[in-house]
Amino acid sequence: MTGPHGYKTIDFTTNGIFQGYRWYDRFEVEPLFAFGHGLSYMRFQYADLDIDDARSGGLDVSFVVRNVGHRAGAEVPQVYLGAPNQSPPGVDFAVKQLAGFTRVALRPGQATRVTVRIDPRDLSYWSVAQHDWSVAGGPRAIFVGASSRDIRLRGKVRIAR
Repeated sequence: MTGPHGYKTIDFTTNGIFQGYRWYDRFEVEPLFAFGHGLSYMRFQYADLDIDDARSGGLDVSFVVRNVGHRAGAEVPQVYLGAPNQSPPGVDFAVKQLAGFTRVALRPGQATRVTVRIDPRDLSYWSVAQHDWSVAGGPRAIFVGASSRDIRLRGKVRIAR
């Protein structure tokens, strides 16, 4: 279905969890501006991805952000969690879901290690059969980037059930 502007119209009443960037990812549509997109006059590099189990039961995703521009600037690195390889029957997962973000201000040439915690609830889905949260175990992708479409680092982790 297209609107008067010629673009696809999104029916928000029937899309369930697939709203915003999740809808664009699911239907492989390139948005004009990606979720989390911001304008900066500086360039930032991302490196050295490390994924560890957190004491809270979630994950600690850490990486280095470096300002490679000539002026001080701020960046908002975002961490996304990919869908499980095997989804339980009747459960929808987004291609990737925002799991956390932070803001860092860096001088020219400055780098810092950033850690973003993924909460245990973000590793789970609501089970209608169990009437409780259930962990979606198995391999999961981790994406780190400047927006939902500007992914700079990728990793994998195995989630225990």
